[in-house]
Amino acid sequence: MTKLQFAESEAATCKRPAAYTLHGTLPEVIANLDGFAQGIGLQHGSHSGIGGSFEWLATKLGKETTRGDELLLTFGDEQTALRELAYSLRVSCAKCDAL
Repeated sequence: MTKLQFAESEAATCKRPAAYTLHGTLPEVIANLDGFAQGIGLQHGSHSGIGGSFEWLATKLGKETTRGDELLLTFGDEQTALRELAYSLRVSCAKCDAL
């Protein structure tokens, strides 16, 4: 599994969340992508698969929380949050170690 394959998966999941998760909600998408990233060891040293992305986003937004759903919902609705999730993952994972 490579960063490119993860990027393709995250783009597809964020674009059509209901096709990849049970109900297509933001928490389900986060859990799905986090599990996938953890499984492939995308962010070594992180306690979760995409946790580094949320740390990056929290710093960018000047927020103290690193909970993904809380951070992303500051952008408004779930659709906007999914777009921001995809962007945040692309930017922060550009520095990830990949298998």
